[in-house]
Amino acid sequence: MNKANHKDSTAIGEIVVNVTPEEYRAELAAGVPEEQALTPGRHVFRRGGFRQRHPEFTDSKSVGRKVRISICLEADT
Repeated sequence: MNKANHKDSTAIGEIVVNVTPEEYRAELAAGVPEEQALTPGRHVFRRGGFRQRHPEFTDSKSVGRKVRISICLEADT
């Protein structure tokens, strides 16, 4: 997979991944499920800006508050 940032065609925080048909077939041959493998072509992913894109998830009481989380997992996980 060819990962490239095109400053002229993408916004800041975007990651562009170009997948060839050969890379797609190699992913499937390696055991990646078809629904999880990136199909051949150009894929653009955005980083950051979640709250701007999803204002329904903002909670003014929890913004900036830290929460301690503890978890126990089985050793084989």
